Amino acid sequence: MEDLNKARDKISNLLSAIDELQSSDSTNHLAAKRADRELREEREKTLRLERELEGWKSLRIERRSALGVPGAASDAGDNRSRRGSSIGLLMGEMGEIAAGEKANMGSLRSMRGGLRRISGQKGFL
Repeated sequence: MEDLNKARDKISNLLSAIDELQSSDSTNHLAAKRADRELREEREKTLRLERELEGWKSLRIERRSALGVPGAASDAGDNRSRRGSSIGLLMGEMGEIAAGEKANMGSLRSMRGGLRRISGQKGFL
């Protein structure tokens, strides 16, 4: 009779261990599915952002060509600034002011006027 009780206890312990393992396996399976979904969503987000960036780049190139501005520093392959900041525009870095005009411009006001004159419209400067 004692052997029978020991066997029942052992069976009970084994069944509870099986239940715990199944529960753990199910939890791990759900976590793996969640991680796969998150990875897929991040990849989709990355692709969407890359497409959006390419769209902005092409828009910038189209806009620059419509204005008759030479290619950006990254397109030209030289060491000019790649940011296209207003400082670069004021200094004629992006081709808005001819090299000879840079030396003749003495103040920020005259540089701003030069940019407006070339662009044909008044902007934030």
